[in-house]
Amino acid sequence: MTNQTLSELLLLLFLVIACSRIFFIKNVRSDPLALLPLIALILSVCNIFAWGVSIPELAVCLLCFFVTIWNFRALLRLNGALIIDHYSIRFILISIINLMLALPVAAALFMLRPVRTNLKKFGVTKETRELTGSFSTGFTAPARPFEKTSAFLTTFRAQGNGQPKGTVLLVPNECATAAIYEPFCAKLARDGWTVHAAEFYADDAPWLGGNQDLRVLRRLFLCLARLEGEDSYAPLAALRTERLVQAFRALLELTSPAEDDTVFLVCDGGTQEAFFQVQKESSVTDGSFDLSDIASYPTKGYGPVEQTDPLLAAVLGQKRDGSLYMASHIATVLEEHMQALTGAGSARGQE
Repeated sequence: MTNQTLSELLLLLFLVIACSRIFFIKNVRSDPLALLPLIALILSVCNIFAWGVSIPELAVCLLCFFVTIWNFRALLRLNGALIIDHYSIRFILISIINLMLALPVAAALFMLRPVRTNLKKFGVTKETRELTGSFSTGFTAPARPFEKTSAFLTTFRAQGNGQPKGTVLLVPNECATAAIYEPFCAKLARDGWTVHAAEFYADDAPWLGGNQDLRVLRRLFLCLARLEGEDSYAPLAALRTERLVQAFRALLELTSPAEDDTVFLVCDGGTQEAFFQVQKESSVTDGSFDLSDIASYPTKGYGPVEQTDPLLAAVLGQKRDGSLYMASHIATVLEEHMQALTGAGSARGQE
């Protein structure tokens, strides 16, 4: 179970305890458990900033807000140190309703929980760097506190000092994040590849414009737009070439692969034109691969969501898969492609 799911379930546990106190607390004099919904609400907002806006996070946050509202008078009484001798009939009924809402939400979160990638079992380390800047000025580590983070660079490596087979530079699809591809990256790293996955939220490369391009919102709005239909999504898809070229240029600059390194560019729903432009400019790239070209990959452009976002997978007609099969499968197909190219000699400047 992932940390995100655990945090969501913990907040729901707070609500369940707060709503259940009508059953196990008699002759009430002080009501400190009224604080639990407010604490859960504050933490749920923090979760949104940590994990981004999603349907599960919104469901938990709204339920926390609803329960907090109905406990507001109890909070005022607690703050005023007022003595309570009983709960009102209305409060008891509302608490039962809140409890009946919290339990199904908790069950749904558990059944649709993401599959945790055990990096220790894979023998892989993960490091995430937060960067500030833009495509025009470049991306660097923040020099001052509270600088806006405009890029995230996540690196997966095999533990130990063995010589890596090469480097994979991954730019996730706009409808995904690096976290969505974590089991895919872990499989590549376990097999000897160093994987750099980059997400960019720079102001000079908007997808939607305005607040919808904020990190906590962008993926949700892009997924909703794409689910409306590929025809209506076409104007956004048309931005991919430009955005991929910008992203791969920045990623190459950030990682600075050596000339003798084997370097592959990887995306999920891209364009050959973007690959062509980047490889034409770079002297270190050996090839490129679009995961969406894999015929047996059912959630093209969204990532292996059967493992990392089972709710979205269900919307796309796929079931939750705890075996990490699809993530491992697309990683294997990519490795076969890279080995075929490197076995046949350098492909630099040819793709």
